[in-house]
Amino acid sequence: MRAAQRLYVHPELSDSEVWSTDAYNRSGKTRLAAIVGVFWTSVLSTVAVCQFMGYLDVRALQASPWFSAIL
Repeated sequence: MRAAQRLYVHPELSDSEVWSTDAYNRSGKTRLAAIVGVFWTSVLSTVAVCQFMGYLDVRALQASPWFSAIL
């Protein structure tokens, strides 16, 4: 059986206006924001898992004098 697809082509817009730029054409700020976002998400996920598993006690950390000294 032969598969067929119809792609809609807008009469006034070019391909570059419809499709986003690829990863190689990103600006430095966009790339940095993406890296920081991925890093921050992984940190928060790790903290949440450690707290759920009992490896990290946030209440004890907040009550410590070290934590209150930096705030």
